[in-house]
Amino acid sequence: MDRFVWQEVAKTAADIRLLCQLKDCGVVKLDRDGRWTPHFFVSNKPLLPDADAEGGVMRDPRATGWFYRLIPVTFEDEVRAWVIGHGTASALHRETTRARMQKLALQAWFLTLLDELKVSAAAKWNEPLSLMACDQPVIDTLKQLKRFAHSRLPIFLTGESGVGKEVFSKTCFLLGMDLEAPFYSFNCAQFFDDTLTISELFGHKKGSFTGAAEDRKGIFDIADGGMVFLDEIGELSMQVQKMLLRFIDQHEIKPLGSSHPHKIDVRIVSATNRNMEEMVEAGKFREDLFYRLNSLHIKIPPLRDRGRDINLLLRFYLDQLNHKYDFSKRFSREALTALNGYTFPGNVRELKNIVETGFWSSGPTTIEWDHIRGKLRKETAAKSEIGKLRGVARLMGNMFEEGLSYWSVVKEPFMNRDIKRSEVKAIIRRGLERSGGSYKKMLPLFNIPDRDYKKFVDHLRLYDLRP
Repeated sequence: MDRFVWQEVAKTAADIRLLCQLKDCGVVKLDRDGRWTPHFFVSNKPLLPDADAEGGVMRDPRATGWFYRLIPVTFEDEVRAWVIGHGTASALHRETTRARMQKLALQAWFLTLLDELKVSAAAKWNEPLSLMACDQPVIDTLKQLKRFAHSRLPIFLTGESGVGKEVFSKTCFLLGMDLEAPFYSFNCAQFFDDTLTISELFGHKKGSFTGAAEDRKGIFDIADGGMVFLDEIGELSMQVQKMLLRFIDQHEIKPLGSSHPHKIDVRIVSATNRNMEEMVEAGKFREDLFYRLNSLHIKIPPLRDRGRDINLLLRFYLDQLNHKYDFSKRFSREALTALNGYTFPGNVRELKNIVETGFWSSGPTTIEWDHIRGKLRKETAAKSEIGKLRGVARLMGNMFEEGLSYWSVVKEPFMNRDIKRSEVKAIIRRGLERSGGSYKKMLPLFNIPDRDYKKFVDHLRLYDLRP
């Protein structure tokens, strides 16, 4: 990473330009009504040379009464990042709460680590790592994975189909293993014949079964000193489970047809989307093997719980296709609004498929809603009321939990036609329910200063946003 890693609040091109020029006091973004909008950024380097490291301020020569403030924040008892606040003195004092700064610091740590992982993945597999996220569930999962990565105990990944379990297994490898070590992935459901599964995993000797014309090493042998990812582990037969249990307990394997076991050192990461406790109770999976595989358990969150990650993943997969086929396609606003309200029952795998369908079904520049409409399941389509409610809940969470203001979270997207009038009305209705029907008492809930009360009421009346 050349200069810094960042997490912008408003997520607009103007904000990115500001951050890139921040060291030189770059241009400040104005919102539509001409008022100054405060900004907060996270950096892994102290970009303000004229501000002291204890949270000092630097006056912005281009804006009277505005300042840059550098705030060191800690994570795991170390200063891992700096929050850079840009705004009026009162806004900076109001917004720079400890909880918010720590949350931004955690995002900075995640983005720094993500950048390192992408570099390692490109060096190891010559392909990008599709671990794109800025939402809390994945950050928490990565923290847990980082703690487990250097242990020699097996790691057990669970989650719905399509959440990206192989991506997380590769992440575990990058976090805990040398890049020169081998990594192999095996789908336990790919063979119906036990002999082929055993041969693939443990190897075989010449003549051990019909067609075994020569000695062959198995995946565990080839991966000695590295890691093996066993996907769909619940599909293994009892016979293969028994051999796998012996390997985990004694760190040795015996190829099919051999009478001489030998020691190997392989880290196992396994995964399934099935309920293993029910399989154990039904006698379909060995209880002793399950407990050994489940030594370190990580549950991967579904995409519907990662609302802010949807746009990142859409952009990632679309950019891959654009680069590969020399296009510059983008999603229309209507398509993005629809996809952000969709529940993605097929998770990341379904999202990737939707992007590919839209890419090949669209014209040379824009992927419209009509190009992807048929790929969304009807019972969870984005234009349903369920999708709208999810979008409303996400916006409410940005205000109530993250301390962002109504002006940036709701008004700006509404003016850009990224959210509908009905959604804004639903947000106002929720606010009135919490404030006992008082617009005045709603201001602190929406992080609106008291002095903006008239502006807020006029805004609701002008655009017919009262419920």
